[in-house]
Amino acid sequence: MTTSPESAEAAGSASPRLGRPVAFTMGGCLLAFVVGLLPVVAFAGAFGRTSAEALTDPRYLPPTVGAALAVAVTCLVTALATWLQPVTRLTAGVVVLAAYLAVVIPSNVLSGPHRLLTSISPLEPHGAELATVALLAGLAALAAAEPILRGRSVAWALPVALLGTAAGLSVSAGAGAAAWLGPGAALIIAVLLLFGAWSRRDGSRRGEPARRRPRFALVAATVILVATGSATSLFLPQALPPASRPMDARDLLPQPVEPRQAASPLSQFPALHAGRTRVRLTVTTDRPVTHLRYATLSAFDGIYWTTSGTFWRAGTRLPGPDTAGRVVKDEVHVAEAGDLGLLVSSGRPARVSVAGLGVDPDTGDLVSPADRPLPRDYVVHSLVPAVDPAALAADTPIVKPERDAAAGQFADAAKKITGDGSGYEALRRLADHFAKGVYTEHTGPRPPSGHGNWHIRRLMAETRTGTAEQYASAFAVLARSLGYDVRVVVGFRPGKGRKNQYRITERDVDAWAEVRFTQAGWVAFDPTPRKESKGRAERSPDEEFPPPADDDQQKRDPARDASADPLPPNPDTPIWPWLLLALSGLLMTVPVAVPMLKWFARGRRRRTADPQRRVAAAWREMLAGYADAGLLLSTATTTGEAARLAAIRFPDAAQATGDLAGLVNEAMYAAADVSHAEGERAWALADEARAQARTALSFRRKVAAALRPRWGPLPISRRPARF
Repeated sequence: MTTSPESAEAAGSASPRLGRPVAFTMGGCLLAFVVGLLPVVAFAGAFGRTSAEALTDPRYLPPTVGAALAVAVTCLVTALATWLQPVTRLTAGVVVLAAYLAVVIPSNVLSGPHRLLTSISPLEPHGAELATVALLAGLAALAAAEPILRGRSVAWALPVALLGTAAGLSVSAGAGAAAWLGPGAALIIAVLLLFGAWSRRDGSRRGEPARRRPRFALVAATVILVATGSATSLFLPQALPPASRPMDARDLLPQPVEPRQAASPLSQFPALHAGRTRVRLTVTTDRPVTHLRYATLSAFDGIYWTTSGTFWRAGTRLPGPDTAGRVVKDEVHVAEAGDLGLLVSSGRPARVSVAGLGVDPDTGDLVSPADRPLPRDYVVHSLVPAVDPAALAADTPIVKPERDAAAGQFADAAKKITGDGSGYEALRRLADHFAKGVYTEHTGPRPPSGHGNWHIRRLMAETRTGTAEQYASAFAVLARSLGYDVRVVVGFRPGKGRKNQYRITERDVDAWAEVRFTQAGWVAFDPTPRKESKGRAERSPDEEFPPPADDDQQKRDPARDASADPLPPNPDTPIWPWLLLALSGLLMTVPVAVPMLKWFARGRRRRTADPQRRVAAAWREMLAGYADAGLLLSTATTTGEAARLAAIRFPDAAQATGDLAGLVNEAMYAAADVSHAEGERAWALADEARAQARTALSFRRKVAAALRPRWGPLPISRRPARF
């Protein structure tokens, strides 16, 4: 039975993958890697106050990008190994992704989606949340690589990536997505369309005649996609009303953080003020402070002030508005917590050393969850707003559109106190009415309790004495009756500390009110008539609790408070993300490493000293060249069969192959010794045969031959003992 050159050619490229250009494989894996980056960019807003902040964080970008890169490299290596089936490549990708997650981000990935939906941004770039993003990136890259490498429609390369991107955008709705994500995604889709059209340009892969496809429709679709993505990303946000709130996937689940302290902190004021509940705190700050915040109460029903916020699970970085002010570092040691369930700080917390607490994104209050005790030691970086009284006179307080029904009965009394004044002037008159009028602060062992409407009327009409509980509530209720947005803050008012170290007890409990202004934000008002006691200095009732005038630190740096202080940088980031990125980069050099390894192997064979071994090495080198050219011979093929098949596939190399086959038979089985000249002649014949085989290949097949790795021993007819 004879074999024609045409049938041998078909046999040598029976698998469609053998004839596929290496550029196609490398380009497909590169596109799959880029597609895998879409979920990474979409989720970035959840791991930073902005997407740009997360994308420049070495704790977020390398682990997530590394997952897509590891999968893409695995697909590239397994695709170059042409004898592997697609299911093997798919299995290898899944195994590599699982191993990557287990080594780089060890965590319970199954809990990641729930934690993403029950945690507030910015999230900490570690744990199950980060592992979920890395998993989506790896799956998106794998789902994109398989249709491309199998020659399927490129439309199948997008569903997983687009679903992961949509999930990331829904979780990052509060922080906002990168503005270039829309046009970037459209550009990637356009490149996939062009790549798919190029891969199908030669119809011989399916046995169809080669033909040129029309390009106009493809170019038009590409332009439309890029233009639509750019317009959606750049112009749609400006077209939406400013008050529109983006859809947040977190709204679909109830938040799991239940505060440890259930009672209203203002209701506990009398017990703390009288010393019936013991609290012992040591607070060390990097700047002098006059007040420490504890709880913010914004809901009033006529009887109690309570919090109306929802507490989300938080990391060490906390959400908050970008306002000018001073950043104060508070180091807190809790010796006795008593009934405390919230954390104290100098201002609105922006960063805390303990993760897993609950935070109210509206007020910044930090609570200890019910299933864990209050932290004994923690560090808080908080923002204390800088308020200029002269600027407040020109500022306007925010007026709520609806009247507060619980405070409406005090509207006449409030207007009588404020007169014709409005804005800051009216609020100052209202605070001075209590702080500088006929009212006094109760300092006895049995302080009055209660802060509802009945207690406010009794304070104003009968007793004219009370604690900060009654005065803060009275001011807030009267200001609300005028329509202003007001809330009550419970905290502590320490005395003078030594080297900015303050010892706080339960008797230092205090309360004041805050009014929201258009420019300045929340401004504090203290309506309590103060008496000089415990070394405390008298303060103006509308002061924003500034540091003492003799602050040595301010004397050394008078311009320090002129602008907002930046938060301190993140703690030292681990070095392993950079090592991982470097390792992934090395893996991408596989296409370069393969030709180099072949070159070293060829040089090692050529340097064989023994003539008999040199003949065998020359035969192995010739078979290796034929394997690169697409002629794969099994180890059971004899030298004669190999010579016949090579002559059919590469007619120009038939003479050299036959002569070398004769030399191999003589060297392996003849009784005479092989001379040095015969060893040199064998290598000359091998070089001639390889050169003739390469001449018969196209440029793309030559590149494929250089980049195709060879695993295991090279095929040879027999392997004698001395070989």
